[in-house]
Amino acid sequence: AKLTRQYKFDEHQLPWKDLNALGLDKETLFNNHCMGELLKGRITSTALPISKEINGEKKDLGEACFMCVKGADGKVELKTLTRLDKPQYDLPVYKGVFTDEEKDKLAETGTLGGIKEMKDTLTGNVCKCYVSFHESTNRIITMPVDAIKIPDYIYGKRLDDKQKQILASGGEVPINDIQRKNDTMLSGVAYVDPTIRDIAFKQSDKQLKVSDTILGAKITPEQKKILENHGMVFIENMRNPKTRQLFSDDVRFSNKSNNLLIGRNAREYKPAVAPPKNDRKQETKQTARHVVSPRPQARKNSLSFS
Repeated sequence: AKLTRQYKFDEHQLPWKDLNALGLDKETLFNNHCMGELLKGRITSTALPISKEINGEKKDLGEACFMCVKGADGKVELKTLTRLDKPQYDLPVYKGVFTDEEKDKLAETGTLGGIKEMKDTLTGNVCKCYVSFHESTNRIITMPVDAIKIPDYIYGKRLDDKQKQILASGGEVPINDIQRKNDTMLSGVAYVDPTIRDIAFKQSDKQLKVSDTILGAKITPEQKKILENHGMVFIENMRNPKTRQLFSDDVRFSNKSNNLLIGRNAREYKPAVAPPKNDRKQETKQTARHVVSPRPQARKNSLSFS
């Protein structure tokens, strides 16, 4: 079974006094998508400007990311990770710690791809750790190998012993043809990511892939090809997930977010204009074990599923 997303803390447990002292409030955290990360005990992915009042004057302290941890007394403490001017692995104190090949790996992929004996970011204890590079702060983030349990399933795909061993040793495991709730297919690689202290999933192919069935109705190869190119087709004998009744209608996927559009939503959809492509390959990273399956939403005279 898929593992559900878990929160380590409640909102009222967060160290609001410390956050407020740095010029951060609830609205700022929500607007920058940091609240959920803090509640899950993860390092925030966005560096925020911080400041402190010193002798009655506000002093800017640069930018920082944050993480909440439970202290020895049971209270939630705030760890502040200020942004460094250059990657931490290039600092003199890290000279000789990483090979040039390992530095390139951290810069290109964000993870070391293996295990290394280093200080744990949270405790400072030296142990065998997974290692990653946190781009928002330019810092090296480590996590002990025994701080995570390798799951049996990722996106509903069962892992064999070899795949589990690869993940446990810091490597990447390809996970292909994952069927999502909106009948699209997903492929990519899973790996241990210390920055989120969890298994992460990196989508390797942004090309839309469609399942052989749409809402339970089998489609032809021709229809599948049209749908994967964001075209519209008429499909018979689909089953409404709410009423369980059979129906037939026009179907297409939006070209930006791959939402499943049905009926009038499909017929009236205007494809979004794609922005100029960046030469740098774009990849989507998300937490593998916390699969968010968007819920279908019915609209008047039409259906839309994301």
